[in-house]
Amino acid sequence: MFCRTCSGILRPARNCRSHLDCQTRGAGLVVGRAIGRCALNGITYNIYCTNARDSSKAAGKSDTGLFGNPQFIVPGGFNRATESLLRDAAECVKRISSLGADSRPTPGEAMIDDMDELSDMLCLVADPAECVRQIHPDPVARKEAQDTVCRINDYIEHLNTDESLYLAVKRFMESEQFKNCDEVTRRTAEVHIHDFESSGVHLTGAEKSKAVQLNNEIMSLSHEFVTNSVYPVFVPKDDESSVLDKHYHLHFNHYVVDGPKPFNKNRQVRAASYLMYYSVFESQLKILEALLSKRQELATLVGYDSFAHRSLKSMMADSPENVMLFLNSLSEKVLPLAKRDGERMLQLLSKVDGKTVQKLLPWDTTYVTQLVQNHCLSDKLVGVEEYFVLESCLTGLGDLLRTTLGVEVKQVPTQDGETWDPLVKKLAFVQESDGSLIGYTYLDLYARQGKIASDCQFTIQGGKAMQDGSYRIPIVTISCNLRHPDSGSENHDHSHHTSAKTCGRSTFLTFHSLSNLFHEMGHALHAMLGRSRYQAVTGTRCSTDFAEVPSIMMEYFLSDKRVLGSFAKHYKTGKPLPEDKAEALQVYNGVFCAMDVQTQILLAVMDQCFHGKRPIEKPILEVFANLHEQYSATDYVPNTAWFLRFNHLHSYAAKYYSYLWSRALVCLIWKSCFQADPFSRKSGEKYREMLRHGGGVHPRTLVKGVLGFEPSVNDLVEALYSDLVSDQKKIQKMILLD
Repeated sequence: MFCRTCSGILRPARNCRSHLDCQTRGAGLVVGRAIGRCALNGITYNIYCTNARDSSKAAGKSDTGLFGNPQFIVPGGFNRATESLLRDAAECVKRISSLGADSRPTPGEAMIDDMDELSDMLCLVADPAECVRQIHPDPVARKEAQDTVCRINDYIEHLNTDESLYLAVKRFMESEQFKNCDEVTRRTAEVHIHDFESSGVHLTGAEKSKAVQLNNEIMSLSHEFVTNSVYPVFVPKDDESSVLDKHYHLHFNHYVVDGPKPFNKNRQVRAASYLMYYSVFESQLKILEALLSKRQELATLVGYDSFAHRSLKSMMADSPENVMLFLNSLSEKVLPLAKRDGERMLQLLSKVDGKTVQKLLPWDTTYVTQLVQNHCLSDKLVGVEEYFVLESCLTGLGDLLRTTLGVEVKQVPTQDGETWDPLVKKLAFVQESDGSLIGYTYLDLYARQGKIASDCQFTIQGGKAMQDGSYRIPIVTISCNLRHPDSGSENHDHSHHTSAKTCGRSTFLTFHSLSNLFHEMGHALHAMLGRSRYQAVTGTRCSTDFAEVPSIMMEYFLSDKRVLGSFAKHYKTGKPLPEDKAEALQVYNGVFCAMDVQTQILLAVMDQCFHGKRPIEKPILEVFANLHEQYSATDYVPNTAWFLRFNHLHSYAAKYYSYLWSRALVCLIWKSCFQADPFSRKSGEKYREMLRHGGGVHPRTLVKGVLGFEPSVNDLVEALYSDLVSDQKKIQKMILLD
């Protein structure tokens, strides 16, 4: 029912966020989902604002708080908002709980409104706090926001096992009124029940206490696992480790190995850094084994065969069996292509080393891929960043949204105190046809000290239908890490920047950073265009294996030469991006793409196996070695365990397949709607309707509305495979690898 705050969306191999500290407990709480409207005893969002406004005036401060909300004047605003929230939420809970009593009349549809309202109270404070704790430049503000997130998350865990709330929803679902409700209300109620029962609320006595204990243990173990996953390895300086000299700094005569060196020309350095960084460290292995065991124990306790069954019940894929059918069917087609990629890599590696290399190993693949990219494509891509000036890219993005979706994007002024950095832009999304406001997006594009290093999107305020018939607009933040033109500024740390370079007052983007921007804008669009009745299921608060569809779709738009050519102009001459450069960009990230897809399949299969029925018959290290042998195009290296640093085992437990599943859906939708014309308004309106419903309608229904049919697992596999083959043909045309 109530979900932990983690509105930033993750994705693999693209600067993924890692949920640390008090993030997702893994109790079936879907990313970003929570509850929404405030009609309870006059307790409204505006009352929170009024209280904050009065206290800020008394203190002689500006009325404007972060995100234009006077309750978020820092320092102190989040603390006051949390105290007020918890008091009012308790009253709200009391009122809803009374509806669960058998002596009371059967609760009607308005009860789901009340549940959504309670969720909304929590989200209106927790979601902005999550954003602030990740990107605000002031450590005091970050700490205050961190405390807020933790306090609300603890309260949410209490609500998830509140039997009276559960019974109120259950009584409604068992009534005749429920049968006559619209699909959105029914699905929202079902979502609440699933989340309640996944937390063990339906259990009694000792079993319920055990579920609470397991949830706490899972949260603690998850935090330990993620924290340890980024720790460096300290290697004594001696003759055996001398190959690391000049590649890592020394600390008390130990090399601090804080990551592998996949791009180093020296194969010995690549091998040594890999073997040391991904070595098996027993403490982390024990933590993971305990985490998986506790998850399985919780899943069994609340009535599921495995943790994977528990996690996937509300997903589009529906079950681990369907997920494994998808992954195995895809692997059967992709693995031969990946092995062929491996053979080519081995030939190239032997040629570069000047001697025959007998075996392709994990520390070779990234190096050889970059080698081919630089050798075959670098000449064509010289100066390509000069066609991607930030301002022009944003204009091009806006033109695409207006032409295809009928949405205009306008920069609007901000008030003092509304943003946390003077470089943050505020964009208004407006309906082209009538000028009505759709929502706001804050763009925080530049790297700085204390800011999360990965690109991500945060929900600030979920959209929802209000009692007076109006619709409360959604508000989100997009965070990126570009280099600011003022490279000498003391306020900006560029250690994590992802743009290529700056010139004067202009920021030039690499194609990778531009792709990231489009990706995050896809998530923002999902929120902006959502018009679900309930904020608990608005925008990105939907099935995890559907949530990545809008973001990946924006990548497809960017990769289309017609879209790219519409805005990619040289910053001096105004000439369009040359055809050969556009083709090289399309090919660049697709070099040895089958190997990359197969690696994603391995990760997804591993995730399913780790969260399948337990106990696993063999030690987890042996299980992984066997999976690597079956699903990878490279050999497993004994005594290594890179999965111990794969923190998606925490944040996307049993759901890592979602990236491949969503990409397959995008392949189908793109070919059906936009391949012929990426600027088609007719297709854009159909696609926009799909995004309108968030998680309030089952994703199968939404996809069917766009495609005209409900895709089978085989349809998904064939779509992804044909797309991969098409990419390989483009690469072969430009690069002679054989």
